[in-house]
Amino acid sequence: KEIAKKCNAIFLNQGGSDPFALTKKIILALEPLKLEQEVIVAVGPAVSGEHATELKNLQKKLKNNYRFEWSAPQEKMHELMIGCDIAITAAGNTLYELAALGMPCITICHHERHDEVARLFAKNGAAVNLGVGVGLDEKKIAQTVEMLANSYEKRLALSRNIRKITDGGGCERIVDETIKRWKELRERA
Repeated sequence: KEIAKKCNAIFLNQGGSDPFALTKKIILALEPLKLEQEVIVAVGPAVSGEHATELKNLQKKLKNNYRFEWSAPQEKMHELMIGCDIAITAAGNTLYELAALGMPCITICHHERHDEVARLFAKNGAAVNLGVGVGLDEKKIAQTVEMLANSYEKRLALSRNIRKITDGGGCERIVDETIKRWKELRERA
């Protein structure tokens, strides 16, 4: 991923289920900013009916430039991610996908286990971690997004560092190791 001088799009995803309704909280934090950027909101397929209804109602009232993608398939998710300049994500599997792309990320975690992962990313200069989202102040979310959107240097540094976390070749290594061990077992039999 090439890091653009100007931030044009922000990817927002809180996983397949968003169990703590953090997508809504993040949108409400961003709304006062009057963003020039398009905000791509990827809503997962397991988002609860009540939360999905709240998001659909909120969508009608938003002033900023939001595009909601509901239950996007994997190929579409990749397309959405790669087209953005910043990601706001939880610290689950999506964070590793974004790492393989070299995407500058802000993490807003679901729980303490996610926060442990996100703190390690932040310690290595690979993400900006805001901690567990339930108790997070919306102003801090807004300030962090604004700071990162306006700092090419920070986005570039995050991209360089997050690429060191994963090279995107983990699946191939797992397959190679599985075949190797399967052959070893067959030879012993």
